[in-house]
Amino acid sequence: MYKEVCRFIQKNTINKGKKIRMKNKEITSNMNAQDIINIVEKELEIKHSYKEVKNMIEEKENSQIELATEKEIVTKKKFNKKKLALFILPILAIGLVFAAVLVYYGQVQVNMTIESPVVFNGETESFELVELIAGDGYRLYLVEGENLLSRDVDVEFQFSLLNGTGSPLEDTTGFYLAYSDDIQYAYNPEYGNVSNWENAQIWMFANLDWFDWMIKGDLSDYNSSIITDHGGNSAHTGLEFNTKYPEDLEPGKFYVVVYLDVDEAVIPGDYTLSIDMMPVTA
Repeated sequence: MYKEVCRFIQKNTINKGKKIRMKNKEITSNMNAQDIINIVEKELEIKHSYKEVKNMIEEKENSQIELATEKEIVTKKKFNKKKLALFILPILAIGLVFAAVLVYYGQVQVNMTIESPVVFNGETESFELVELIAGDGYRLYLVEGENLLSRDVDVEFQFSLLNGTGSPLEDTTGFYLAYSDDIQYAYNPEYGNVSNWENAQIWMFANLDWFDWMIKGDLSDYNSSIITDHGGNSAHTGLEFNTKYPEDLEPGKFYVVVYLDVDEAVIPGDYTLSIDMMPVTA
């Protein structure tokens, strides 16, 4: 704007040799060139040259430019604050994610191999395949195991008779089952002090009156050369196939002798006698 004013003053006043007088009156930014000229020609008493008027106009416009620049700087600062806040928020969010993931500083793992407190062992195999002829006489089997704990263990044992498909046999007629845990005296160092099943049988037949038996059915179905009711209280009925019985196993090794006989009336086929021992669950 000052160029336009200067041209006007130069054309109408200064070039004519007139002196310009001004008095204290503010030149505002909304004045046009003609207003400023009017002030210079008519109202101002202070004398100013053309150069002074030009400088005054330039200072006014520069002050307006500085105000505009300050506003721009303030706006940029505000924008930068917003921008900074936007960058801080993702960083905090990332920090929260890491806080959720890092739930522990370290880890110690213990790899465990858990063994049963009761095991079967000894000379008898866990699986034995035998061929029997129905009515051909009884067989004796040794069940040997150990309670590895230093206290009694509550267990349940079961004599399972299975058919050829592995299912429990519903009709067990003709299968004669008996067992006795008194065979452990044969292995006891204070009594028989034997070290194998062969010698344990020898000791057993020499001491049949030491043995009490649990039997299935009538005593008359069993071979009296081995199972007798001596004293009238050594043969106990009530044993059944596929039925669980509770037992307290003392610490250390245990021995059980199992008697099995098959009647000639049993239908030929494949059968399995499974001697199972299971923990008592609460």
